[in-house]
Amino acid sequence: MAFIKHPVCRVVIRSCTMTIKHKKKADVEVEIAEFLKHAPNKPGGSRYKDQRCNTTDNMDEENMEDV
Repeated sequence: MAFIKHPVCRVVIRSCTMTIKHKKKADVEVEIAEFLKHAPNKPGGSRYKDQRCNTTDNMDEENMEDV
């Protein structure tokens, strides 16, 4: 899920616009995008890989029978 769609994003944008009066919503969104651009391996980043998807790859055949 992209951070811009996350409910926390609205809280961050609103708190920034209330704290820094001369900043508009679009300005804060640009700053958030710039910040997240430097965190590509974090959730929402361009190179993020969800580790939960690989859980069945680590199981051997004996454990698969129990599932």
